[in-house]
Amino acid sequence: MIRALQTSLSPRFAALLACALLLGAATAARADRWERDDAPAPGPWDAHRGVYFAGGVGAGVQLVGYQDSAAAGQGELRLGYSFGRRFQIYLDADLSGSSHDFGRLTASDVMIGLRYFLYTDRFVGVYVRGALGLGIVTGVNAIYNDGIAGDDTEYGIAESYALGMEFRLGGPWSISPEVFYRRTNETNDIRVDTLGIGLLINFN
Repeated sequence: MIRALQTSLSPRFAALLACALLLGAATAARADRWERDDAPAPGPWDAHRGVYFAGGVGAGVQLVGYQDSAAAGQGELRLGYSFGRRFQIYLDADLSGSSHDFGRLTASDVMIGLRYFLYTDRFVGVYVRGALGLGIVTGVNAIYNDGIAGDDTEYGIAESYALGMEFRLGGPWSISPEVFYRRTNETNDIRVDTLGIGLLINFN
């Protein structure tokens, strides 16, 4: 009889134990949420509205007219305005370079860009960005489509797209790793495509 009573109580005991564990976990989560809600009032930068500045470096692959590719490094600066946590508009200037069999190639762009967050909370965010502007390609002993070698500088349309994450560091500062694609000089003979990974420090 005792064994039967133990058998009948075991499932109930297991169910009660599971409920107690779930209740404990929920209580701990709620307590953590209350602790965050009881944190000091947000500072003036928590609205993230005002000056937006960013700078960083990156590395990737640079392709010249889909015919030649090489490893590339880049630097980038942005200055603009943040309308809040989710949306920024900025002026972007970048410089990248790579070494090829025909010589050194440099691509620089000056663009107007938009950055929009698909997801955001106080500590992390996921964003997409795009930019459009002027691109400049300078080739040292570059080989043109007509087979003539020489120094040249070409101008054309530039565009850039990226997907990134932002991690808040405290106050107005954050760090953003991103994957980017940039096309320089869409409209002329020397077109340069750059695919890479960047890391930026943001102030906004």
